[in-house]
Amino acid sequence: MFAVLCYQEKNKRKTGKKGRKKKREEWEQRWYRQQFLLYIISLKNQKLDKKQINKKILFNKINKKNKNTQKIIKNQQNKHTIHTNIIKMSNMEQNAAKFCTDCNRFYGNPANDNLCSACFKKKFKNSAPVVQQPPVQVQQQQQPVAVQPVQEPIVVEQPAQNPEVPQKPKQEDHSRCWTCKKKVNLLGIKCKCDFTFCNKHRMPEDHQCEYDHAQFGKELLKQNNPLVQKAKLEKI
Repeated sequence: MFAVLCYQEKNKRKTGKKGRKKKREEWEQRWYRQQFLLYIISLKNQKLDKKQINKKILFNKINKKNKNTQKIIKNQQNKHTIHTNIIKMSNMEQNAAKFCTDCNRFYGNPANDNLCSACFKKKFKNSAPVVQQPPVQVQQQQQPVAVQPVQEPIVVEQPAQNPEVPQKPKQEDHSRCWTCKKKVNLLGIKCKCDFTFCNKHRMPEDHQCEYDHAQFGKELLKQNNPLVQKAKLEKI
């Protein structure tokens, strides 16, 4: 093995690239043959039949083919991924924003012929023709207007009607809740609006109470917390 490698290194300068490839191929073929012979000898030492030996040889060949097919599939997948990446990069370059063709300072809009907004306005003003319309003369004809006497409306005084004040409903059955009509009996809670409610609708927010609880609270605070002020006039 060492002698063969030394012989190849000596002949590298003499032979070119093609000669080196041929020698490598020949060396690989010899090596595979030697390995195959060693494999068959090992099978014979195991005292196997010819059928079993042939099966193992076929199995090894199939494994080699599968490995080669897997390599081919991987190479195809890599080629496909590279191709897709190239297409994406080309699309990105095409869709990349370009500078304005006139000023080359701002990005241009492809809808405006790759011009920025300022350059597009200037171009539109210069290209648009100015059309002056002649003034329209209107001739008015004076027609006689007939004057009619104005009739004054007759005002009839009607007696003022007293607006009807809606009467507040009264609860007759205090054993039920006013909102949900649930039986309450003695557990009913009477609100300051003179209606009884269950435990669920006892709060003024739940039954839309019309009583002014805020004002009632303010009056209680005034009664319970009188102001302590100094007398304006000193007693003699």
